[in-house]
Amino acid sequence: MNRVNGYARVSTEDQNLHMQQLAIEKYASEQNMELILYVEKISTSKTERTELTNALKAAATGNRFVVYKLDSLARSTKELYQLPDEMMQRGIDFVSIQDSFDTTIPTVRAMFGMLTVFAGFERDIIQQRTKDGLDAVRKRGR
Repeated sequence: MNRVNGYARVSTEDQNLHMQQLAIEKYASEQNMELILYVEKISTSKTERTELTNALKAAATGNRFVVYKLDSLARSTKELYQLPDEMMQRGIDFVSIQDSFDTTIPTVRAMFGMLTVFAGFERDIIQQRTKDGLDAVRKRGR
């Protein structure tokens, strides 16, 4: 069944999730899709984001993974590329409401594919530079 797996997160206990929850609920309602909402109050610097893990595990082919803003999903640019890419490989669409990012739209899906290629290229360049630097240090006897 097509459904929305929503994920809302704030960094501290003092912050309020209400606006994110309302936006995700409205999105699911407008799409006539069932909503399962995962919420947590935890900093992205924490390694264990249990509800994010649960939401990703529960998402299935044909589902949409919806967040209010991209920064509630990822702690780094690398993770921001990886998570939606993994979702798309599993047949899960990704939507960020506030950022107008929606992989159900073919042009956005194509753009994301190009960004993923560039991210991979950047990663390869960094690895090559690191290898070259280590080789240079070894040649100098260190």
